[in-house]
Amino acid sequence: DGTWAWAWPDRDLMVLYFTQSRGQATGIGLEGDLYRLLIDPNAEAVAVETPDDLKPYLGSYVATTGPLMYRPFEILVQNGKLAVNVPEQIVIELLEPDDEGLWRLALEPSIAISFVQNEAGDVVALNWYQGGQVFEIPRGEMPEEPPLDLATVKKYLGLYDRPEDPDAGPVEVLIHNGHLAVQVPEAMVVLDLFPPDADGRWIMRLNPSVSVSFQEDEAGNVVSFTSHAPGEDVVRPRVQEQ
Repeated sequence: DGTWAWAWPDRDLMVLYFTQSRGQATGIGLEGDLYRLLIDPNAEAVAVETPDDLKPYLGSYVATTGPLMYRPFEILVQNGKLAVNVPEQIVIELLEPDDEGLWRLALEPSIAISFVQNEAGDVVALNWYQGGQVFEIPRGEMPEEPPLDLATVKKYLGLYDRPEDPDAGPVEVLIHNGHLAVQVPEAMVVLDLFPPDADGRWIMRLNPSVSVSFQEDEAGNVVSFTSHAPGEDVVRPRVQEQ
């Protein structure tokens, strides 16, 4: 639920950690840091040599398009096995590759990874298999996100109706924290968006399975936006200024 608590009565110490992260990675990482820095700072890490056959896969992979955009995946070795640090979640060990070259997640075998090599045999990307879809995630560090071009996005700003719920107020497209964002009146948070991908979709930072695209008329005027969610697309017409 985003709440973590640790207590050491003999040390008169309590640590509370609250987060809105959907995963557990930050809490697990903090727990390790607390133990290393406060509880047993003299503990020595046991060095484990990385198997040579796993070394070519290790490193960071970051998608720049699709629902996994700007979410870094780290391939590493844990307990002598290949593992993946899933964004906003935990480190999950991978099973040995099957006959199709798929490394399945030990905790969720329906999700799998394969690696893409170039002609020289270097690993340049990984394929992420989930829910019947395949997402290619290039190898490399997190790219610098381009700054928002206010002159370009100005035309998107404004109010949009919700025809599926006529009694509800309109949603607003606005600038928030330097990002294009959507404000739903009853929502507790403003929904910031990533820059558009190759298909012109602005992916929601809080929930990358949801994205937004804008529609224009022949004169270039924005007339609506479409909210794309798994199994459902909803068109929201622009509120015409009086």
